[in-house]
Amino acid sequence: MKTAKQIARAFADEQLDARTRSRRSRDIRFLGLSALVALAGGGCSLSHAPDDVGRTADALDQTVLSTAQTFAVLAGSTVTNTGATTVGGNVGVDPGLAVTGFPPGLVAGGTIHTGDAVALQAQSDATTAYNTLAGQTLTEDLTGQDLGGKTLTPGVYRFSSSAQLTGALTLDAQGDPKATFVFQIGSTLTTASNASVLVLNGARDCNIFWQVGSSATLGTTTALKGNILALTSITLVTGATVSGRALARNGAVTMDTNDVSILNCAPLADAGIDAGGSSSSGSSGSSSGSTGSSSSGSTGSSSGSGSGSGSPDGGSGGLMDAGEDGASAFDTGADACDAQPEAAPMAVDIVACDAQPAAAPIDVDACDEDGGD
Repeated sequence: MKTAKQIARAFADEQLDARTRSRRSRDIRFLGLSALVALAGGGCSLSHAPDDVGRTADALDQTVLSTAQTFAVLAGSTVTNTGATTVGGNVGVDPGLAVTGFPPGLVAGGTIHTGDAVALQAQSDATTAYNTLAGQTLTEDLTGQDLGGKTLTPGVYRFSSSAQLTGALTLDAQGDPKATFVFQIGSTLTTASNASVLVLNGARDCNIFWQVGSSATLGTTTALKGNILALTSITLVTGATVSGRALARNGAVTMDTNDVSILNCAPLADAGIDAGGSSSSGSSGSSSGSTGSSSSGSTGSSSGSGSGSGSPDGGSGGLMDAGEDGASAFDTGADACDAQPEAAPMAVDIVACDAQPAAAPIDVDACDEDGGD
């Protein structure tokens, strides 16, 4: 028959075994949760496409032009002007050396570069941009159609040969300030007299690109918006205007009483538009809410990614919430170690992963501090 001391010892051993099994079960749950979090993080990373020539049109903006951004007019052979033309931005030529007609033409807010290192680099960057634009994935083939009278949304539009604009073309950004419009034109771009490009709902003049396989000719008093990147030459007939750029890779840019300006081409940041949300307040949130809901903060709102979560005065603990008292499920108190609820299934919001703060490290051994057996 067992003595009282032996019975007490057996009881203590059983309690210890039970606690050990509980800790092992908890550790397995923790490891599974950690693996799931790591997998979610990997999924988020894989959702990003690399920045290369094949990037989609909505990832493009005028920065694709690099140093050529500073040029309103750039030619390969000559820049020729007749009449009271105004150019807002740099004027350049390379490898040619001839820029004529200034005055009477006026260069405002820029400099004339003839065959120097600045013009050379701009031509190199314009060539890179031209090739990048030509490599964009097609949204719609408009071969054989006149652009006049159409309303188009952001995308890449292709003409296998020539493109014609008669009347007005409307480009609707649908409220997206980063919206990009790319026109891939196999040979020539020609506009009729009084043709125009209109922009709606946040479309920006200089996020419009005309990649022209040979030459572009803008008819009398045409009002074009966007960046013309022509393989050969660009001709602006009397009174035509371009809110953007006229960049000819190999041939001439010829002007006659025109207005070509990059003044409406300020980057989004300079225009006071942060398309990705406020970086100063949208990503930090409350320092005690780093484990908040995965859906918060994904739009860069000023409330922050962990706003209101895990607050010390009893707010929600987000994914790791253990109750109304604000205690985390990973609370290291003895009661929490002995009687933790089963973890709820964790939904992973891949879209919001980019905006989630890093989860605090999990101290798996913390609950083993029993204070002695």
